[in-house]
Amino acid sequence: MASEAKGVSAAAPPQPRAPAPRPVAPRGPDLGPRSIPRDQQHPAYTAALQISNAQCFVKGVTENIPEDRLVQILTQQFGPIKEYEIVRSKACAFLEFKTLDAAKKAIVASLPGSQGGDGGIKLDEKEFGTPARLNIEIRKERGDRPPPRPRLPISSGGHVGSDAGGARGGPSYRGSARGRGRGEAPPPAGRGGPK
Repeated sequence: MASEAKGVSAAAPPQPRAPAPRPVAPRGPDLGPRSIPRDQQHPAYTAALQISNAQCFVKGVTENIPEDRLVQILTQQFGPIKEYEIVRSKACAFLEFKTLDAAKKAIVASLPGSQGGDGGIKLDEKEFGTPARLNIEIRKERGDRPPPRPRLPISSGGHVGSDAGGARGGPSYRGSARGRGRGEAPPPAGRGGPK
């Protein structure tokens, strides 16, 4: 006598499927290092892809970032550097990458995330002491730079601006003994004062 099993199949258990390979987006002059289609690119991203020289301006080069580490970090992330100059007093550097592609990648990485970038090159807080971030831009020629901001004269009281300012139209005495309190105080009584 053979026993019959109802509703049981002898099929092999289902094998997990391998994920379908993701199509690799083609890279080209219109897509850039992030492979963002041209119609979805932010204007700053598009401008970074259209640079014509590899000269860059680096912001955020503080005293706690050694020269050799700066060069090493930028070379590892973007490509070899042809030449550079660090201006410590202004916390910046001027550099030229050996390839235009390396400069484009560095500039795109410095764009904010909303514009297709990484928001700058983040440096290790443990190594450099404080959270540090480098931002790389295209180096602008003198004629393309914005005009310098006008400097306000410093008044005799050590304040920026003119002596005839103040919120009430009179001289500003903020920070001095005359500016404390409210209203006009009578002159001090005592020796040498008016009677």
